[in-house]
Amino acid sequence: MKKWFCLFLICVCASSVLDAAYPDEYPIFLRLLGFSKDEIRHLHGGSLIAHTISKPLPGEFGIVAAQVSNIPSYYFRDYFRYVENFSSLTRFADTGKFSDPPNLQDFKPLLFSSNELHDFLACRTGPCDMKLFPEEIQAIPAETDLDSESGRDAASTSYRELLLKRLRDYQDHGSDPESAKVLQTHLSQFTQVPAYFPHVQAYLLQYPKLKEPKIDDLFYWIRESIGKKPVISIHHVFSQRVGEDYVLVNRVIFGNHYFVSSMGVIHLLNYADRNMPATLILYEQRTLTGPETGAWGRNTLRRNMEKQLTSRLKTVSKTLEARYRSREYLTFPYRLLPRDQR
Repeated sequence: MKKWFCLFLICVCASSVLDAAYPDEYPIFLRLLGFSKDEIRHLHGGSLIAHTISKPLPGEFGIVAAQVSNIPSYYFRDYFRYVENFSSLTRFADTGKFSDPPNLQDFKPLLFSSNELHDFLACRTGPCDMKLFPEEIQAIPAETDLDSESGRDAASTSYRELLLKRLRDYQDHGSDPESAKVLQTHLSQFTQVPAYFPHVQAYLLQYPKLKEPKIDDLFYWIRESIGKKPVISIHHVFSQRVGEDYVLVNRVIFGNHYFVSSMGVIHLLNYADRNMPATLILYEQRTLTGPETGAWGRNTLRRNMEKQLTSRLKTVSKTLEARYRSREYLTFPYRLLPRDQR
């Protein structure tokens, strides 16, 4: 309690300085995340401001972005509880939400290309280009004919079973020791999380031991084209409410290529002083790659991911504002607070 009170005093004192320089009263987070005075002023007109992360780890890249959207903060958060909305808003080609508990049917829409199946089977007999554990490699069928339909089905089933086991192991036991160590190091790069949201940090590091009914967990898979090879990844998303604000965390718990660790943290800060619903969206995404990716491969990933992330944030903000203005909240599953209904 004493720690939070001290942090509160620091924020109050710092914000009073910022208020004198920035009449729009943007949160101190903007300065902590490295935004300049000129960048902050651009937010007033609804512009998206973004830049690359500062002080990256070796092999790390990422982006920090901010935008003001004229919707309530919880409206933004609640739409992201549904992977169907998440998929349509962010234009993922292939994505699916996991059941509770997850099962193989959740992967039914995931169809593998011949090259993906070839890379998967090659791990059993030679050098492996995928990020797999030794026991996972041993479970890959040794002799499978990809020229036959039965062979492709067998390889696809084995691939899906591997992905499902990864998710179940994480839900039952949390991160494996090596991934947990990497996560702790990577999470420390999000300096605002341990400083202002220690419970979020603890929840990530101690999952599932620290599971709480008040925290909604969402698990989904996606396939994206961000490098030379398509990436199939499994994500863990959860949110925490802090007053009228929210913190959303999207962590990659498995990626078949490139990723050693990847995570995005979204702050949804309510603007109650605008006489209309408004949310400051702060987004920090950091991805850590291994040395095998190489400088050229890492730069390709960085350019593609930065382009996709900024485009998605613009699309999400614009689309949700349009839905809000057209009164789509009348059928919104969580409803709006009376003060936010127009």
